[in-house]
Amino acid sequence: TIESYLESFRLPENGTWSWDEPRSIYMLPFFYHFYPKMKFIHVVRNSIDSCYAMDKDQLHKHGDVLLGVNLQSRDAILRSADMWNRVNAFVNHFGTNYLKDRYMLLRIEDLHKNTGLVSRQLLKFVDSPHSSLEIKELIEKNSLSSNAPPYKTRILTEAEEITMGTMCSLGYYAS
Repeated sequence: TIESYLESFRLPENGTWSWDEPRSIYMLPFFYHFYPKMKFIHVVRNSIDSCYAMDKDQLHKHGDVLLGVNLQSRDAILRSADMWNRVNAFVNHFGTNYLKDRYMLLRIEDLHKNTGLVSRQLLKFVDSPHSSLEIKELIEKNSLSSNAPPYKTRILTEAEEITMGTMCSLGYYAS
């Protein structure tokens, strides 16, 4: 059974462990069921950049389940926008309403723009003894660049329209 499988995992003495797996976002309610005191860091990237960077394999693997097969004929960028929108809106809602103070929304652009401040917030959230300087050095080694074309296209405009509400709820476009 799944219960016996999960029992085989033993937490360290302090009860803390972490797992860096982007697809865990699809399993958040499942994890919450078994670990109701868990903390979750929701790392999100601008929807348009994500749509252009999104591994099309992810769209192929999860798109039909998340979007339904009736959207298969849509452009891959628009399907990616739909997928980004549904997943991130759900996770933000779930984190805010169920995890509450054990949920952290981390916009990757903020991390790159203000590495020191955001890394201190992150370290405080996870109760880490590491220094923000260690995190800052790690982040600065990994550059962030836009994958979206530098010009506005019809597809790009449609993708923005699909994701606008969720982008706003995640703090994008805020003044």
